[in-house]
Amino acid sequence: MGWLWVLLIILLLSAVIFFASALVFRKYTGRSDAYVYTTEESAPDRYKPYVRQYLAADAGLKEVPCEEVSLRSDDGLRLCGKLYRTKPENHRVVLCMHGYHAGGLYDMARFSRLYRELGLDFLIISQRCHERSEGTYITFGYKESRDGMAWCRFLLERYGADVRILLHGMSMGATSALLMTGSPELPHAVRACISDCAYADMKQETLNYFRKYPRVVQKSLLFLMNFWGKHRAGYTLQNTSALDAVSRAKIPALFIHGSADKFVPTVQGRELYDAYAGPKDLLEIPGAAHCFSYTVDPEKYDRKVRGFLRIYFPDEQRRAQASAEHFAVKKTGGKGGSAG
Repeated sequence: MGWLWVLLIILLLSAVIFFASALVFRKYTGRSDAYVYTTEESAPDRYKPYVRQYLAADAGLKEVPCEEVSLRSDDGLRLCGKLYRTKPENHRVVLCMHGYHAGGLYDMARFSRLYRELGLDFLIISQRCHERSEGTYITFGYKESRDGMAWCRFLLERYGADVRILLHGMSMGATSALLMTGSPELPHAVRACISDCAYADMKQETLNYFRKYPRVVQKSLLFLMNFWGKHRAGYTLQNTSALDAVSRAKIPALFIHGSADKFVPTVQGRELYDAYAGPKDLLEIPGAAHCFSYTVDPEKYDRKVRGFLRIYFPDEQRRAQASAEHFAVKKTGGKGGSAG
């Protein structure tokens, strides 16, 4: 009868592991504000510079006209955002997509001064299962990228057919944006993308997160994460790989990554950059941890973004000037100069 006891113990252990994995899945993919600190005092020392930057930007946003907006996702969730208008009759807008277990303003308000100086409107969204947006599970970019498409359609309706959209994502938001760039459903209005510390492949990122455990434990956790993801949230980790999507991308993209990023190793940013099929540029910030590139060196970040947008997302005046120069070159047989 000894083998029956062994079998019973194995079955009990398997059941415990199975149900414990469901709790772990809920913890890591459910609603949380684990990485959001609302005061500098509440933040760990390493987060204090980030929080100072966020609080200063958030205070400055009170001067900008803002509209609370919402829509229904393709699967029926109410998603919320804040649309900031920097000037009347603007037709350039940034879709700002925050990261995992963070928040719209917490991650993206820090760039508001840059947006305003560039004359850009900006829509800061709350991803599904974050803040006031509905949802039970985070899908690490799979359904979030579809939500991004819905927000693009919203902007087309709000601004009209002449709108030009810039995607700017942080971490999971950046991966969501990159998944959008490779989609055949990407609206023509989306003209460029800024990807800040995106992960290339969530399967590899999961293994990296559980790297302190033995390999057999890592593989088991990966299997269980995939199982619960498929049966509870409608995705698998393979659905969240941006490497395949970027190989089909056509719009210009700027990739930004910190050299000290341990959460999403810098090599993943380089892999995405190498695989990207459209026009592209790369910025690595020395010494910056995950999501800290703008905190560590905002001047270098600003310069790179301004230079990228000057080429690929120009304002109306520069676009008209470039169009006139192009017309003049064609009319003179490619020699340049005025038509006369």
